[in-house]
Amino acid sequence: MTRRLFVTTALPYANGPFHIGHIMEYIQADIWVRFQRMQDHEVHFIGADDAHGAPIMLAAEKAGKTPEEFIAEIARGRKKYLDGFHIATTTGTRRTRERTPSSRRTSTASSRRRS
Repeated sequence: MTRRLFVTTALPYANGPFHIGHIMEYIQADIWVRFQRMQDHEVHFIGADDAHGAPIMLAAEKAGKTPEEFIAEIARGRKKYLDGFHIATTTGTRRTRERTPSSRRTSTASSRRRS
């Protein structure tokens, strides 16, 4: 019986660079995801940033950047590590404080299309 699984790791808080603790968790999740796919299960491996909160605003201010620029730089830095370990998530997203109703509809609609 094929199962539909949704897998994620803890969301790395985007106020500092990716580190060994993050990559270890991604590797562990990736192993489990690959095993489930080998069992012919449908697996959605979701990667995301936790991009919400005062620590991010303070770190961005200290770096002389907007929070959005700072978060984008952190996300770009992670890509080289994930690529180096051949880890590919189904989707990459960013959790922020504000989501518009239209973005909720879009994410729900895109989830349905992938099903």
